[in-house]
Formats: sequence, structure tokens, C-alpha cells
Amino acid sequence: MDDHRNLTIRRTLDGSLTLYVPSLDEHYHSTGGAVRESEHIYINAALRAHPSSILNVLEVGFGTGLNALLTINSVVRHKRKANYVAVEPFALPPDIVEQLHYAKYTDLPDPGDCIHKMHAAKPGIAVRLCKEFHFTMINRKIQDADLGERRFEVVFFDAFGPAADPEIWEDHVIRKVCLSMKPGGILTTFSVNGAVKRALKKYGCEIETLPGPPGKRHMLRAHKS
Repeated sequence: MDDHRNLTIRRTLDGSLTLYVPSLDEHYHSTGGAVRESEHIYINAALRAHPSSILNVLEVGFGTGLNALLTINSVVRHKRKANYVAVEPFALPPDIVEQLHYAKYTDLPDPGDCIHKMHAAKPGIAVRLCKEFHFTMINRKIQDADLGERRFEVVFFDAFGPAADPEIWEDHVIRKVCLSMKPGGILTTFSVNGAVKRALKKYGCEIETLPGPPGKRHMLRAHKS
């Protein structure tokens, strides 16, 4: 997946753009609406559902950076703060990211600068994008990343689906992610795969199946007990 020569840009049903990966037959976001999906699953069901005013956020599958950009927008708007850690082994070329025009979906003063700095961040070095938001990139596979324990209030599990990239969804990866969550932490994902549900339960999470965004019937939310 580190070969980006064949990526194509496609418009989704809410008008926002996503990327299509022919080799996996996968899109980076829902074709039912890229921005709408991100807002529904990750911002509203996870970020805004957690009561803390200062959040440590883990994203598994940074991809285009859309979830991170909308997180900045949310914490600035609602006067919160976030320390955001993204795990992504395959960085996208800046010229492709710029063509997605995600900056227009925020009310930030300089969203384009935020997008550029996140994609240009050196691995393991925290970058201050504004007083409300610090960003760190882990440029390796989640299987090899050191996440620590009891660290994150919020987790966005937004990797490619289990059929396209099954290794990311294996039991030992779910265990690692669950161990990295603080008690009371929230994890959300688009996948309602039975094996994923069982692994989350096995490693200390209570799960609920929620209505998904337009184009997807269900989504999953897990609470660390």
C-alpha cells in the first residue's frame, strides 16, 4: 500500500472527496459521504461523547488526515484541548492530499497550514498546531507501535476494513489498543465485525452497536471499563 501511483480521487454523496485504492478495492472513506462519515463516527460518537476537557486521542489509520482536521475544528470550537497521536505506516503525497480540499469543511483560520504540518510531521516529534492541539505521527504499523498503557481517552479505529487488511484487526492488535485506553475511554469504528466485537469484550470493553452514517447501517462504539 506504499505505492500511490494508482490512487484516484472520487466524489462521495455529501460532495466531499475521498481516495480509491484499486489494489485493495477500497476507499479511504465512505462513498456515502467522507466528511459526514468522519463527523458521525469519530467526532460526534467519540470525541464529543467523552466528558474530559483535555483529551489524549489515538487514531489507527491516519490516511488523509480528515479525522484529525475535524478534531482540531471541534476542540477549538468547543474550547477543549487534544493531544493527538496518529499511527500511519504509509504517508500520502502532499499533492494528493491538497486536491481533497478538506480545509473548506472547517472554520479554522488557517486549516491548510494544519493539514500541511500534520502530513509533514517528523515521526515521534510532537507538533503544536494551535494552543488547543498537539499532533504526533507514528510512522509504522500498529503492530509495531509502542502505545503505552492507560494513555488515551479516545480512540478512532479507522484502518482499512478487516477484509482488505485483516492483520490490523487481529486479536493481539485489539488487545494492544485496549490496553492503551484509560478507564472510561471511548473507541469508535465503522466495523461491526463479529471477531472485532469479541476481542473488544475480551479485553475489557463494553460495546454498543449504533446507527451508522448515511450509506452504512451500523457502527461500533466501545467503552473501556
